Amino acid sequence: MAKDPGPEPGAEATGPPPPPPRWCVLFVDLPPHGEEYLLVETLRRLGARSVERRGEQARALFPDPGEIGHFLEEVRAALRASIPSTGSSRSPGRSLSWAWESHADWTRRWREAHPPRLVGRRFRVMAVGAEDKGQAEGAGEAVDGRKAAGGAPRIPLLLTPGVGFGTGEHPTTRACMTLLEDQVRPGNRIADVGSGSGILAVAAALLSATSVEAFELDPAAAASARVNARVNRVGDRVTVQALRVEADTPLSGAPFHGIVANLESPLLLPLLSTLIGALHSGGWLMTSGTLASERDRLIQQCAALGLGLRTSLWEEGWWSAVFSHLRERGATDGG
Repeated sequence: MAKDPGPEPGAEATGPPPPPPRWCVLFVDLPPHGEEYLLVETLRRLGARSVERRGEQARALFPDPGEIGHFLEEVRAALRASIPSTGSSRSPGRSLSWAWESHADWTRRWREAHPPRLVGRRFRVMAVGAEDKGQAEGAGEAVDGRKAAGGAPRIPLLLTPGVGFGTGEHPTTRACMTLLEDQVRPGNRIADVGSGSGILAVAAALLSATSVEAFELDPAAAASARVNARVNRVGDRVTVQALRVEADTPLSGAPFHGIVANLESPLLLPLLSTLIGALHSGGWLMTSGTLASERDRLIQQCAALGLGLRTSLWEEGWWSAVFSHLRERGATDGG
């Protein structure tokens, strides 16, 4: 029987802190492909509560930074120090603009920008409170997006307007959700490293994982992930920890039947040994955020640690894959 989703967002100590009455929205040009993660990490270090891609720009949400001129100079300096292409024509620091936005306006815009979306064969991702007329963006059913192939109901996955990264729009998130459909089994223990909004942790639980440990370095995003677990009625099976996973970080709850790491390669590769060491003997590791130029190195490093490629897929230039212990691995695709 479905459990009560619990208090409204913000009603308990583990919920997000009360939002400010207004946000400072920073508009930043995106760097070249492959450096986006540097932009996101830099903005997060500066205090961004959310970073969204809109066309060729990123929209970063900050609490009131005080003196705007000083804040913009701080951002420019941080971008110059963190992103190699800062001196190029696509430098994200060359064009910075900002605007005030009330929290009410941001919440309304967030919902408008996230209409129901079909993801994979089984999921329908939508904002809490969004009017559901059965129509949805994404490939699949043209008549009723609430039905999967063969007429079975799609699994609704609800998201609250929050500060975590992950809404089902980014190709790496979509790819992981698609791959999870074939990997998660009832009774599985799953870990989600770099969980952001918690969308992949929630997806694993909705696919009948018994327990999911989600690790997210940003406390505000971790709080939003807990809310998303509750509104999807899986809060009793998803545990979210505000924790930066590093090369020597033990993962509580290990060993896992599967670990999802939707991280770009410079963040993922130093963690491989730790993640693989936290797997059950027959477990799998799901990676995403890998560019074509980085694919072979990832395969080689996984092989050196005893994992072989099980399956993979491409989504808008990003490669996502599932690896398993070589002795457990069946047929692979070529990626």
